Amino acid sequence: MSMNRKPARKKKPEPEPGPLRKPRSVLFVTVAAFLLPGAGQVLNGASIRGVIMQFSMVFFGFITWQLSDPSISIPGRLAGGLLVYVFSIVDAHGIAKRRVRAWERMEAGLPPVPARGMRQPWRGLA
Repeated sequence: MSMNRKPARKKKPEPEPGPLRKPRSVLFVTVAAFLLPGAGQVLNGASIRGVIMQFSMVFFGFITWQLSDPSISIPGRLAGGLLVYVFSIVDAHGIAKRRVRAWERMEAGLPPVPARGMRQPWRGLA
């Protein structure tokens, strides 16, 4: 019997890194996250994370709305979604700060040191 083997795939050459883009300002990203949940993550280059934030905000808001008593206030009934909303603003602000810090280090000729909880803050700057 002969074994049919697939030919090994050739690795695509990595594209040459272009000039680095300066990250968006922390204030701009934070305001965008405040106005539209998940927009701050999208502006930081984590679009999937932003979409997850939006869906989880709607999901948890719906769950708390369904499980709460009708006599509870509107913010109380939407507490799950509001919690994710606040978390998304804080998350987008923190990531934007880390990206700006990494950019400043790279501009000074230093290696971009990953901040706590973020492996590659410089990802997406190129």
